[in-house]
Amino acid sequence: MERLGREVKDKYGLDIVVHPHADTHIDTEEHVEQFLDSTDSDVVNLCLDTGHYAYCGGDSVKLIETYGERIGYLHLKQVDPDILADVVKNEIPFGPAVQRGESSGPPPRPRSRRARLRVIVILGLALVFLGFPTVWLFYGSDWLRAERVSVSGTRVLTPAQVRAAADVPLGKPLISVDTEAIETRLRRKLPRIDSVDVVRSWPTGIGLKVVERTPVLIVQKGGKFVEVDDEGVRFATVSEAPKGVPALELTLSRSSSAAASLRRFGESRLVREAVVVARAVPAAVARGTQTVKVRSYDDISLELRDGRTVVWGSSEKGAVKARTLTALMKASPGARYFDVSVPTAPASSVS
Repeated sequence: MERLGREVKDKYGLDIVVHPHADTHIDTEEHVEQFLDSTDSDVVNLCLDTGHYAYCGGDSVKLIETYGERIGYLHLKQVDPDILADVVKNEIPFGPAVQRGESSGPPPRPRSRRARLRVIVILGLALVFLGFPTVWLFYGSDWLRAERVSVSGTRVLTPAQVRAAADVPLGKPLISVDTEAIETRLRRKLPRIDSVDVVRSWPTGIGLKVVERTPVLIVQKGGKFVEVDDEGVRFATVSEAPKGVPALELTLSRSSSAAASLRRFGESRLVREAVVVARAVPAAVARGTQTVKVRSYDDISLELRDGRTVVWGSSEKGAVKARTLTALMKASPGARYFDVSVPTAPASSVS
């Protein structure tokens, strides 16, 4: 980074600043301070993003007081503390956290104000163009009120569970039902829901179109099983393991490299790396996978139900490794051990 800073400064007369970002190598307070302590302030400094820094547990005021002279640029942002608490509690990755509304931008306008503004606009237009009878039809009559709730798309959840969590205000004028609030409520109360579309079904219905998360790995915890989806989100704990879903084993060795890997990436990141591997494995191999074992960031392997073993390495170059594994298994049908951790130099053996 210092070499890049010197080159940019000498060639273009510019100063570079590094932007810490959630879920990267420079994100937490420890990582940012380590970066600042190990770099030359004459050639590289920091772009403090208060949103990303707070998301990773950092204190921006403290950092400014301690390293103020190293901050060459400032991004003023914020995070939603309630959503952040839920993200930390459920170990939700950054991407899905943003989808849940964990914004690092300006504070959102309160939902209630938006809802009131929407009602006022609709009311004003109706009065101008259609007059009082239309307004009465939508807001005052008993003909266009929410009376029934339909649910579609459920697999594990029951329609009754979805209706209860949605808490649709039956009897309220259909036009004034806050569909966004219902969506937010469902995603918060039922983590198994990946996405939901709430629609008005005139004249008296509300439709809830649900898409549930699908487990790609399971983690045994006590006598139960935690389901993990393709984004690394641990979304449900069940008493019986779903059929055909591989188990995840975090068998971190005591070697110095494995310990360093755990300190650097954390258990949640290693789980996400296992998910990436599970998605990249060829379909024929995935159907026969019994266990995904993670010993460190770059030591991930698969145990197949027929006793064969696949050494995958890190999650990088997944597509290349998948093609290599397919060709290797075809060329060595009697092999019991396959190593594609270095896809340009694969290996197989019968024992």
